[in-house]
Amino acid sequence: DNIFHVIFLRIAKTRTSIVSKLISLIEALWVKQFERKSLSNMDYAVVLSPIEKKRFAKLSPHTPTFEIPLDIDPKQIDRRECGEEEPAILFLGTMSYTPNEQGALYFINEVLPLILVQDRFLKLYIVGKNPSRLLQSRSSEHIIVTGAVDDATIYLKKSRVFVVPLAIGGGMRYKILEAFAYGKAVVSTTVGAE
Repeated sequence: DNIFHVIFLRIAKTRTSIVSKLISLIEALWVKQFERKSLSNMDYAVVLSPIEKKRFAKLSPHTPTFEIPLDIDPKQIDRRECGEEEPAILFLGTMSYTPNEQGALYFINEVLPLILVQDRFLKLYIVGKNPSRLLQSRSSEHIIVTGAVDDATIYLKKSRVFVVPLAIGGGMRYKILEAFAYGKAVVSTTVGAE
C-alpha cells in the first residue's frame, strides 16, 4: 500500500497559502501517527517497491516487511500489433485522484503550449476514469479527455510519448513499466517515476 503521510507532505510543499500549508502538515502528522499505529498491529506488511519498504521500516521497525516487486515481461507484448503511431502524447491514470488531475492540468497549462509551437498537429490523450468538469472543460482539438475506456492499451499503442507529470503522489507506477515494454518514450517528474 501507499504511505499516505508522504502524499500529504508533498501536498504541503505545493501550497502557497500558509494556512493550507499548515493544514496539510497537520494532516500529514495525523496520518503518520495512524499509519505507525496500524503497522505496529500487523503481523507483516507487503509492499511493491524498495522505497516503500524503507518507509514502512521507519514507521514500524518491528513489523516484518516483504517486497513483491511489480514487473512486466516485454516478451509477452507483441509490438508488431501496435499499429501506426500518431503524433500523440498519453497521460494515463484515474483522474479523480488529485495528483493525476493536478499533473494533467500542469501539463496542459505549462508544457503543452510549448510543444504545440513545434508541432501544431500533436494530440494529448488524457485517459482515465472520473475526470473532473474542470479537466473535461479543457478538451479541444489538441486535448482529448476520454474518461474511462475499455482498453487503455489502444492509446498506449498509438501514442509516441507517455508522460507522468506528477508533483505529488506515491506508490508504484506500473504504467511506466508497461509504456517501456511497448517501446514508448517516457517523460516524467522525479515523483512520477519514483
